[in-house]
Amino acid sequence: MLYEFKLSHSAAEAARNIALIFATDSPSEGTVRCWFAKISPGDFDLEDKPGRGRRMSLDDQALRAAVETKPDTTIRAANSLSGTAESTASASTPSYVCNEARTKATEYRRKGDLELSIKFVMPAHMGPPVLARGILARVLLQSGCHQFELKRVDPTPRAEYEEQASEYWYFITLTPEGDEEHDEMIVHFVEKFCYFVGGGFHDQILAEFPEIKVIFGEVRPQHNNVTLTSMAIGNMPNPGIFFVRGDYVTNYNEISNSFFTNCFARFGESTFTKQTDLASQLKVAGGQSFLSFAHFEHDRRYLTLFFAVRLCEREEKMDGLRFAAYKISLPYAAIVQITVDVGDSHNNTLYLRLKYPPQVWQAVPRTQQCRSRNRRVVNMEQCKEWVRVLKWPGDERSTGCSSEALAECLFLRVTLPKKNEDGNDLPTYHLFSIISRLMQRSNSKIFFGSVFTTRRDLAPDVQIRAVGSFRADYATKALLSRGATVSDQLLSDESNQNKPDQVDNHLFFDRVRWCMKECSRACEEALENLLCAIDERRVMDLVRAFHKMYTV
Repeated sequence: MLYEFKLSHSAAEAARNIALIFATDSPSEGTVRCWFAKISPGDFDLEDKPGRGRRMSLDDQALRAAVETKPDTTIRAANSLSGTAESTASASTPSYVCNEARTKATEYRRKGDLELSIKFVMPAHMGPPVLARGILARVLLQSGCHQFELKRVDPTPRAEYEEQASEYWYFITLTPEGDEEHDEMIVHFVEKFCYFVGGGFHDQILAEFPEIKVIFGEVRPQHNNVTLTSMAIGNMPNPGIFFVRGDYVTNYNEISNSFFTNCFARFGESTFTKQTDLASQLKVAGGQSFLSFAHFEHDRRYLTLFFAVRLCEREEKMDGLRFAAYKISLPYAAIVQITVDVGDSHNNTLYLRLKYPPQVWQAVPRTQQCRSRNRRVVNMEQCKEWVRVLKWPGDERSTGCSSEALAECLFLRVTLPKKNEDGNDLPTYHLFSIISRLMQRSNSKIFFGSVFTTRRDLAPDVQIRAVGSFRADYATKALLSRGATVSDQLLSDESNQNKPDQVDNHLFFDRVRWCMKECSRACEEALENLLCAIDERRVMDLVRAFHKMYTV
């Protein structure tokens, strides 16, 4: 609950207003005068506007503390708990207003120099700290930051067998260009940063920006109808590369049944408004402009991705149904890590690392009468009945996703437009608002960086030759059953399908066979520990991790 007080009123009247709110005895006029004397533009960033008076907003706890008998000791506590708001009320507005519709945090729209802290994550094998600081200094200068200071360097808390990294904490100051506001400054800085750190692959530099949730501080329960341009499922063997195993590319929204398209062309409604309303009900994505969109329900901590795939001509000839609609449901708890890449000139991309493969659901079409016959139509916005499926088909624009790829891959790529059709970059600011809410409502780590995307087929099913004992063979086969996380490091793609005797000649298998001859018990324990580390989603190179577990 927030309350607004006009500071242009006398201290005695304000004291009576405070007493009316809290149903307590009115404090002395001297106490309230002393309290108001402590409030200055430097404390609460208030602004004077002609004819409107000056106002401040405090929550209940801060306001109770502010009316104590010693305001000197409580005004700073109230300052840390309070938010400011500008009022547009006229002089006839009452002295206090109970405003329940106001968000918990006021919108962050300020100008001037922007000071913020950044945490860079760099692999430890890139070089000594002196070299790493030089690389980061060059990236900051290229990104438009000329004032920065290294605060501290900490090792990333990881196990010894994992990929080692260091955390570099910087304090930077961004200077505005012209009338830039803080949100514009940080968006432009992050875009340049993602562009200039591209191409790192295994040595990719990542960054965290904790101040984003303060700068984009609007508290929204959900972000609905977020336009998506494409999606892909695959794997990321290292922080800088993404292997595509199944994808989807959007298109403009259309009517889901071809018979209704012909009806509109020949027997359309006489009123354009009615025709538009009926068309939006018959379109596969409802009132959306494109065939794919997303709902970020922050209050429920749930992400839903909707998309529709064009069916082949043979299926369309049955009753005219042209599209099959799908959705991917992801609770925030299933997302382990998010990598944001805004360095591209056309698209912004989110790479989601999941705990388990995503769940895909297909919409069940409903029937609609058309020319005395019932025709199937599908509308993702209005559909209430969905069935679980294990794949989605491809079309002329995308390859689709097989059940094998869906089962083995734990990474999901979501691409959003950088600009809307009018040419402005409002969708990018919308994305940063979504990221701010994800920082507050999700436990996943959110990094910014550059990721290179390429296509690679799934590794073929192979029969690994025996490595020495039943226990070791069982652990080795269990490793290969962990999907693309293991197969992308140990097995080749279809290029070796015609050479079954060479598919398991990777250095890892040669190392295991040699260790089995040296000390079979230690090797078996190392394989089982490696299997547990994979299930715990550790960041590691399998050959190096096995060597560490075997030798320690």
